[in-house]
Amino acid sequence: MFKKFISVFCMFFGILTAAHAGPAANIEYVHKMIAHVWGLEIPYNPELKNPRYAANMEYLLAAVDVANEMLNGYKTTDYKSDPKYATRYIADTLVTNKAVHELISVEWPFWMETMETDYFAFVIGAAGNYMVDWGDGTIQNIAITEQDSIDGTNILVEHNYNESGKYKVRLKGRATFYPPMLYEWNGAAGGVLFFCSYWICGTPEMVAQVGGNLPQIFPTLADGTNPSFAMLFSGTSNLNQQIPESLFYGLTGEARDGMFYATFMNSGFTGMIPEKLFRDVRGTPAKNMFAYTFRTSNLTGEIPGTLFAGLHGEVNFEENPDDAYANGPMSLFFNTFSESKFTKIGSGLFDGGGITYDANNGWEHFIDTFTDCVDLTGESAKIGDQYLYEIWPDASDPFTYKNATGLSDWCQIPYVWRGVADPLCDSDAEFLVHVKTPSANSTFGFRLGAAGEFTVDWGDGDVETIVKDNTDSVNYTHTYANAGDYVFGISGQATAYPTDFSDYFDGDRGAAIAFGARSVGGADYIYNIRGSLGHVFGTLADGSQPRFLNLFRRATNMTIVVPENLFDGIYGQPVSHMFQYAFYLSGIVGFAGPLFAGISGTPTNSLYQWTFSGCDELSLPLPDGMFGNLTGDLGSYTFGNTFLNSDNMTGSSARDANGRYLYEVWPDATWGQVEGMYCNGSQYTDMDNIPGAWTGCPPA
Repeated sequence: MFKKFISVFCMFFGILTAAHAGPAANIEYVHKMIAHVWGLEIPYNPELKNPRYAANMEYLLAAVDVANEMLNGYKTTDYKSDPKYATRYIADTLVTNKAVHELISVEWPFWMETMETDYFAFVIGAAGNYMVDWGDGTIQNIAITEQDSIDGTNILVEHNYNESGKYKVRLKGRATFYPPMLYEWNGAAGGVLFFCSYWICGTPEMVAQVGGNLPQIFPTLADGTNPSFAMLFSGTSNLNQQIPESLFYGLTGEARDGMFYATFMNSGFTGMIPEKLFRDVRGTPAKNMFAYTFRTSNLTGEIPGTLFAGLHGEVNFEENPDDAYANGPMSLFFNTFSESKFTKIGSGLFDGGGITYDANNGWEHFIDTFTDCVDLTGESAKIGDQYLYEIWPDASDPFTYKNATGLSDWCQIPYVWRGVADPLCDSDAEFLVHVKTPSANSTFGFRLGAAGEFTVDWGDGDVETIVKDNTDSVNYTHTYANAGDYVFGISGQATAYPTDFSDYFDGDRGAAIAFGARSVGGADYIYNIRGSLGHVFGTLADGSQPRFLNLFRRATNMTIVVPENLFDGIYGQPVSHMFQYAFYLSGIVGFAGPLFAGISGTPTNSLYQWTFSGCDELSLPLPDGMFGNLTGDLGSYTFGNTFLNSDNMTGSSARDANGRYLYEVWPDATWGQVEGMYCNGSQYTDMDNIPGAWTGCPPA
């Protein structure tokens, strides 16, 4: 593919003629423009004075070829002797024009759109010649020497606009040399391009949109050297878009140190990581190659299992206190995904491309990899069929999963891998609640309507047995002598459920169990839960169903991913008001799976009314089949206000187990059946397609 960097001269300066009979281009002028703009001295033969001769046309193309070769590191296809484009026998300027217009077009491989601003800047750390179109009619040429790169002198490229506005800034050119990777407090010297951070110029938040392909500007060099995209989008907090899939396509050389060091750290990119983002990145993994890459990003969804599929070979970094890495970590996946919103770890993530690890220190490459990824669900990471902590059981201080409590095997993960003690992992109760009392003599409790025999462990040494032979609703409370952390546990088996739910707004009647009943209080003491309520309050043999009215109503500090198995053991035809207000105004952030998958049959009145209303922290996509396999006509307020004002949800709106949107299952739903279901749910990807009955907000 012919490289296209001279086009701006051919077209903008009019160095070629547009008429068949007129004089051809002034070849001397071509040479002067190349020298003036690009600083490249192309040999010129002053004896070739008559531009009508076809030889001169051939010479013009030769000049363009040579210039491109110099700009592109001598990796350009040679067209100058191809008779299709120039010949000694046909002196036709139209042929030459067509050839040049086809082969040398104006193209800007990478662009950036700014926020409203009167100043914009970025840094280039690779040697080469570049051109910037600032979007206001100003075009700037930039030449960076190899010595600048060797010295770590990153070039600040900046521009002041005459007036504030949003501008599309475009970049083109060709890198010819890449500096070594160094780690410094003010960023990662060695990155080929990044937006200003810290005290350099402070404008990463000015980037609003980006697009294009960077290897066209920063390619794999002829000697196989690859660029480093360290710090590329670090701090670009206003980038509210998905990562362009082809952003790094075209890299063919070996992996290099710090290649994607903090590339997307603190960026505003949304959505999932493109599955083939690093598809052309090959070779044996290098030091700090993916350190901090996606840390504290807004990206979500499943981390593609094929993300590192191009890498292969053993990871074995030798420590060298004399080199530039002495002040930085030596870990391949150090903090790679930490403090981010990812929901699942893709299968084969760390070995899909044939990566192997030194048996003596393989664990070192997973230090803090998923720390504070509180939205993670499903299993923790494996290599082959073994968990990381099974391969390296004697690891010291990796803290790989610190606070990632939503993982299904969280309690099986050794302390050193999860980095924190978890009292919810140390009890045999069927259902557990982590309670934090704010002061001495704080009271916590629950409202119990189910009949049966239950064992309650209050978590401070007091264990109580409750035997109920009726379905009257009764408050059970406990006063804790001291402020602190306690694990409340309940086991047993319900034998009957109340049918009187006339006071369901307060949860005083009708609920099998409720921690958020107003008559009890203390729901804001709940911080976490584990286990299955359905194992204690499940569907009975005669089909009787529990109601969970006000289950965790106003549990504002319960900022968790709701466990997928919370309602295991509950199945079949629902009853009215079954999950009404269950998580109303709670702090939950998402769902580990289709929470109500066992529910099937005809929808009932108020089944999910207000269930997740006002959950401001909800941000995970809704799992398919979230609301079970309901068929038949909707009841009154079946989905009334279910997600009212839960306006941070991502992904599409709810689907059934067959992948159909709920509004496709019930296209004729009335206001009285789905009132306010998605009111203010502007983040749903299909929001524009949701019928008004589902999105309309109830009267104030």
